[in-house]
Amino acid sequence: MKAVWAIYRANFREYARNPAVLAFTVIMPLLLAVFLSLIMGNQELFTIDYYLPNMLGISLMWLGVFATAQPLVEQREQKIFRRMAVTPLSRQSMLWGQVLFRVSVGLFQAAVFLIAGRIGFGVRVQGSWFLLLGATVMGALVFVTMGYVLAGLARSQEAAPVIAQPVQMGMMFLSSTLLPAAMLPAGARVVVRAIPLTYVADALRQTISAVPPMFPLWVDFAAMAGWILLFFVISVKLFKWE
Repeated sequence: MKAVWAIYRANFREYARNPAVLAFTVIMPLLLAVFLSLIMGNQELFTIDYYLPNMLGISLMWLGVFATAQPLVEQREQKIFRRMAVTPLSRQSMLWGQVLFRVSVGLFQAAVFLIAGRIGFGVRVQGSWFLLLGATVMGALVFVTMGYVLAGLARSQEAAPVIAQPVQMGMMFLSSTLLPAAMLPAGARVVVRAIPLTYVADALRQTISAVPPMFPLWVDFAAMAGWILLFFVISVKLFKWE
């Protein structure tokens, strides 16, 4: 347990020293939620109740891209993993420490969103706090495991954003987080059901706001569990420690 905690603290220090990661994973999605709700607020559906959980979902997605995939590729190229391999520290401890840290960042993101929504717009959690906690943890795990997949695909620091950017942009525009699926072209609606962010955002909307759901909540949780398992299996096959 000491080894896991040591990795957790090391990741925390790295995260705290990098304001760009904090901006991309927390501040920018929150500002985007406020901006979209203001410019689209003349339509009843596009309120802060709709965009706050959606942007929290995007914030969790960026946790997998900016705070997982890219740092892992950098650490691999800097031979950090190789140096750790000659210490008594096991790879399991490294993995648990990294994953637990990033899940806690996801919970921090949710707390910031909920506090800002409550103070700035009077947003109250309409659903179960327990289910909201579960949706946040599972959503974070979906994108953290996706981050390991992206890190496994990227062979260099330069390749990481080239691979990650199309993935995150596609999910943002085709997951009903910016516009409801009904407003997308017919061909795009088929893709909506095949995107992890769709289910993460839908679960967050149901547990935070009273926005009509796309799917039953159990479907969202089952889909997130399936994506976590799939990304875990793929990352085991792809991820390189050196």
